[in-house]
Amino acid sequence: SGTFVGGNFTHTIGGDWLVTGGTFTNTGTTIEFNGAGPQSISSTVNFNDLTINKLSGSITGLSDIVVDGILNFTQGNIITGSHKVILGSSGTVVRSSGHVAGNLQKFIATGPTAQSFEVGDTTLYTPLDVLFGDVTTGGNLCVSATKGEHPHIATSSIDSLKSVNRYWTVINTGTV
Repeated sequence: SGTFVGGNFTHTIGGDWLVTGGTFTNTGTTIEFNGAGPQSISSTVNFNDLTINKLSGSITGLSDIVVDGILNFTQGNIITGSHKVILGSSGTVVRSSGHVAGNLQKFIATGPTAQSFEVGDTTLYTPLDVLFGDVTTGGNLCVSATKGEHPHIATSSIDSLKSVNRYWTVINTGTV
């Protein structure tokens, strides 16, 4: 147990992230995951800036991953399983390569609003863009992409032979 104060530095992590019995102070800190092969994050902490820069393997979220600043995908994916990557209200995503394979939650501000969700599955990047004409109450949207046909494709008017074989799940929490 103890306290890790990252300061205005970039700290590179080649292994797994686990905080037990201590605290992490993220003010001004960038954490960069760059290990070869799989890595995991198994403690819910708020990262200031988080960079995924992996030549191989991915990051597995064994808990929710909260980013208050910049989530930077240089290369590599975050796999969330039942958990999610949560961007704070001022959080942003910068992407060269890589995405969230699972659940990505972003804040939706009031007024006319557009938001991109950098999601896909473990192999393909299949983002979703949403556009609101007017949001009267800000809230959160959580988005995930699923490979394959939607379970109700047969009862829809969409020709399954001419579809993208993907569907997106959007969960609204408080956005009006």
